[in-house]
Amino acid sequence: MASDSDGDTIFNLNEVDGLQVTQDKQAVLGGAVLGLAQDIDRLFAHWAQQFGAEERQFSPLVSAAQLNKLEYFKSFPHQVMFPVSLLPDDDNLNAFADDPISSDDALRLTETSPVHQCLAPAACFPVYMSMSGQDLPGTCFVTLRSTCFRKEESLTPLERQTAFTMREVVCVGAQGDVQEYLEQFKQIVVGFFERLSLPVVLERATDPFFNAPTNRKYIMQKVAPLKHEMVYDGHLAIGSINFHQSSFGETFDISCQGSEVFSGCVAFGIERWLFAFLGHFGTDTDSWPGFEDLVAG
Repeated sequence: MASDSDGDTIFNLNEVDGLQVTQDKQAVLGGAVLGLAQDIDRLFAHWAQQFGAEERQFSPLVSAAQLNKLEYFKSFPHQVMFPVSLLPDDDNLNAFADDPISSDDALRLTETSPVHQCLAPAACFPVYMSMSGQDLPGTCFVTLRSTCFRKEESLTPLERQTAFTMREVVCVGAQGDVQEYLEQFKQIVVGFFERLSLPVVLERATDPFFNAPTNRKYIMQKVAPLKHEMVYDGHLAIGSINFHQSSFGETFDISCQGSEVFSGCVAFGIERWLFAFLGHFGTDTDSWPGFEDLVAG
């Protein structure tokens, strides 16, 4: 079952054509629901094309050293996840192979090799990292779809997963260009929600920082409206609009035509959008909008 913030049933996951749920509460998409997810992502890509965004594909692994430059480990140690491997010593490997699983189905890891990469917590980070040290010829737009990973305290299929799919549309360049882009995208998504009567509103938000009151980035978000979330049915953030100011440019030494660079992104959680669509349109596939319906108007 999927429930709203008061625990009332919205729809039955077992009634969704092509949707399966694994034992660890991850959603497996196939059949009609996979088609709906693809149409939703095509909608995001369609919006990205309106800004001439270049499609890119990155690895789901990001450099730990680069993330550290962003103070990510200071801000989100409770969410970061790592790809680990065992130290390739025969005794170490044999100790693991002899008794790999505990009584609660957790791995009994023996000594691990040094970890130099992290599982990507957001789709956009590799974009800024790939621009490190560059002087851009002008404001640029990039879009990408990636599998992202965050440690969650509790798991709910589609709504809150450790592995999820994110589409982002990123703008890097002059301050005025970035702010205009974010405002235009805000108008696009608000108009879309109104046209489909989706109960989604934009709300000012802050990220879930660790030790938030003492974190300067949290304080910055509280002082200035840097982040707005697309909140479905009063409780579930399905996307966000983010103004990073010059933070990524400064961190990765990016400039634009010799001047200070600014950045912003619009992020969409595809599984959460699926949840919103299923909650709003129901589990009957005949009631689901197709791609042409989504982009109409």
